[in-house]
Amino acid sequence: MQHAAAGSIRVYRFENFRLIPSQDRLYEGDVPVAVGSRALAILAVLVERSGDVVSKNDLMAKVWPGIFVEEANLRVHITALRRLLGGTGPVSHYIANVPGRGYRFMPRVSVTEMPAESAAQAVELPSQRDYPRLGTRLVGRGETVAALTRELAQRRWVTVTGSGGIGKTSVALAVADAALQTYPDGVRFIDFAALTDVEAVPGAVLSALGVSGAGEKTIAAIIAVLRPKRMLLILDNCEHLRDAAGELALALFNGAPQTGLLVTSREPLRIEGERVFRLQPLAMPPLEGAKDADLSVYAAVELFIERANERAQVESSDLPLIAEICRRLDGIPLAIELAAGQVEVFGVRGLAALLEEKFALVMRDKRRALPRHRTLLETLDWSFENLPPQEQALLLELAIFAGPFEAADVRAVALCGRSANVLDDLACLIDKSLVAISMGEERVTYRLLETTRAYAREKLEAAEVYPTIARRHAEYYASLLDSILAQRDGLTPVQWTRAHGHVLDNIHAALQWALTEATAAELGVAMTLKVLALWHRLSLLEDCRRYVELALQRVPAGDARNARPRMILLQALGQTVPATLGVGREVESWWREAYGIAEQLGDRENQVRSLVGLWATQCYTANYQEALVTAERFRVQTGSDADECVADRMVGTVLHVLGDQTKALAHLERSLTYYDKPAVPGANVRFLLDQKLLSQGALASVQWLCGQADRSWELIRKAMESALAEPHAFTLCNLLAHYACPLGLFTGNLDAALRYTALLLEQTDSHGLEVWRRWALAFEALLGLHKNFTPEGFAAYEQAMGNLPPNNAHPRYKVLLWSYGWAMGRAGASDKAIRLLDGMRADLQGNGELWCVPEVMRMKADVLTGLGNSLAAEALLEEAMALARKQGALAWELKAAITLSRLLLAQGRRKEAATALEERVRLFTEGWGTGDMRDAKTLLEMLAG
Repeated sequence: MQHAAAGSIRVYRFENFRLIPSQDRLYEGDVPVAVGSRALAILAVLVERSGDVVSKNDLMAKVWPGIFVEEANLRVHITALRRLLGGTGPVSHYIANVPGRGYRFMPRVSVTEMPAESAAQAVELPSQRDYPRLGTRLVGRGETVAALTRELAQRRWVTVTGSGGIGKTSVALAVADAALQTYPDGVRFIDFAALTDVEAVPGAVLSALGVSGAGEKTIAAIIAVLRPKRMLLILDNCEHLRDAAGELALALFNGAPQTGLLVTSREPLRIEGERVFRLQPLAMPPLEGAKDADLSVYAAVELFIERANERAQVESSDLPLIAEICRRLDGIPLAIELAAGQVEVFGVRGLAALLEEKFALVMRDKRRALPRHRTLLETLDWSFENLPPQEQALLLELAIFAGPFEAADVRAVALCGRSANVLDDLACLIDKSLVAISMGEERVTYRLLETTRAYAREKLEAAEVYPTIARRHAEYYASLLDSILAQRDGLTPVQWTRAHGHVLDNIHAALQWALTEATAAELGVAMTLKVLALWHRLSLLEDCRRYVELALQRVPAGDARNARPRMILLQALGQTVPATLGVGREVESWWREAYGIAEQLGDRENQVRSLVGLWATQCYTANYQEALVTAERFRVQTGSDADECVADRMVGTVLHVLGDQTKALAHLERSLTYYDKPAVPGANVRFLLDQKLLSQGALASVQWLCGQADRSWELIRKAMESALAEPHAFTLCNLLAHYACPLGLFTGNLDAALRYTALLLEQTDSHGLEVWRRWALAFEALLGLHKNFTPEGFAAYEQAMGNLPPNNAHPRYKVLLWSYGWAMGRAGASDKAIRLLDGMRADLQGNGELWCVPEVMRMKADVLTGLGNSLAAEALLEEAMALARKQGALAWELKAAITLSRLLLAQGRRKEAATALEERVRLFTEGWGTGDMRDAKTLLEMLAG
């Protein structure tokens, strides 16, 4: 082998491809081709020795040095390479099989050398090309793809319809390639065939968009992600979830005006705005009038020849029979591919005779089916019955897999996997177009086409072997979980999904079977317990909730044998339901039951974990007195310095809400002492959140209330810096919504508040956190009113308030509610404002939430002043200042004093106004740059003049 000169890179060119072996790169034109490392190594050996026969032993020795592999592995990779390159002829195109000797690379290859630095600048795989690549050349669909691309550009939403096997998915992928440059934010592919539940649709779309969050998996969340983007979504195989797909498509069409929608379905969605494109069969020769020499120009015949030539060589004399076969198969691409895969066994003439005989027999049983569906079913029947018994058995057993699978999975799950020839059988099924192969950069995976899997699955479920295969499938993926979970902590969610995401469909399918099969209940529960950590890591909380609810039905209360599993499942439900459905009283009962079980088991860790969940639920339902009791119980039962600090945060947070800012300050300051020492990344994450950052946020809020504004802002700045350096979505959103955003508003730093709110919206959009997003939109509208109060701005704020979730008892909603009263007063709806503020004060005092009562009172006084009721306003402000002083909330006291001073000044009582304000300003030692201090200074200068 010749070597490139020093500093140079050797580049091999053949047809439209460039191969750079030293960089493990293959390009088609300027577009990188995704190909696995083993396949690329095989190609490199063949290309470097183009024209020569390379023996199978030589290939395996170079590609798998020092490792024993079966020859079938090489055959599978060769088959995949042929399809990847788009060539099909074993003798005349790309990779030829030389019987008994090996393989020869056929195209003419030119070799050039280029500077290493130039090669380093080769085009990278575009991140927006996040969809499957066509495994073979698309035959006969050039004009269709061009027409669809134009339709998509003009209409934005096109639904491609046609019978099973007509090629809808392949055409859609080809359109994606053609239109890729039109969509700078890329293309995303969602295969509805893998979905069995309407509720899973939004989550699947969000997952394809890269959203990994704990929020609601809703269409609104999808729109929030897509609205600013110019992206193409492909919704594939939608016929079994037509209503859900139609609802989604219509919402995206109206709500995300830059998003293109390409839908495939056997029938239209029948929704307003949909443009239906009916995909026709491939062009076939007429019954009469076509010359034999011209038959190969028809797309159906061309496809047959390409697929047949992958394993055999058809002759020109076969063309009339091939044309007849294609007509008999109605020009359906899948049926043609299946038939062409049998040419190696039967020859073209024998194949034609068999097809005629088979169709005459099955027509009696298939008359109720639509003609093209009937043809496909007949072809599948015929293809299946002409398989050797071992391939028939393997095909049925492969139908147990949901989504992609690997060769190791087949060996472990399929009963025929124990056969020494199973990889040979798999390669034969690939050759016959019954199994699709995908060669990624890190692995080779296989899958059954949706139509073929549905056919084989029906046969499998009717077979005696089905319960055995289903159990083996579930047991295998339960054991596989152990190894992939061991890697979760060392990988980010994105890295983990890239490495192991292809197994999720099979894990969920195994769970669905095990949890609904009476004889597999124990297995299903055990598997659910294993996968909990994975769901939380990937923020698949909707999946978690659904399967946990099923698992809990298998471990009823009172069963001592299942006490520990029930405890863990109750905790999981208590964590996921608030994030997906909202908090109700039943959530508290789950945590209490979980705690009771942990207590019976003497399990201290799960006792404290249950107490944290119970405490959080009580806070979210405004049950703060009980939350304080729960926090103290947590303190008593904790056994570590770290959890002692968590206890201080819990107690300090509740005391802050109850209005005792002085004691809250002491607890929150103490909560940070444990975190003064250096820690490894992520070490502070406990109970799903970074406890140090939450302590910093809570302390910053109380510091501001106690008159320590400068220290407060410095602490928030440090917390935000840490949160952004090591992103943890749940913690970051908590820090922003509970502390950073409100603090910007309270201190008058509206620009900072807007920046933090924009970051919160970005996080909620990226992670599908719909509840948090609604809050952020309302807060953003509120900030706009503080910047410039307009009728349009108030209307936007009112609309955003109407979109808040029904459960809004948490303190972060209180600022929106009292500000709503303030905004109503400014908008002239004073009576409504007073009713709202009076009702809010009564609720706050009834719950003991005194922390913001002084501010609610000040807001009402402002409305009363606008109505000319100065006497009542003055009394209310005096009461607010007294309550704030009692709480140690100097910030509220200063705000009330400023409002009172303005009221007194308007009445000409300048001295009283100055005295009231000066008395409060003297209480402060910092924070001179806040909005309130600037207002106080301006007002005092005016009063002194």
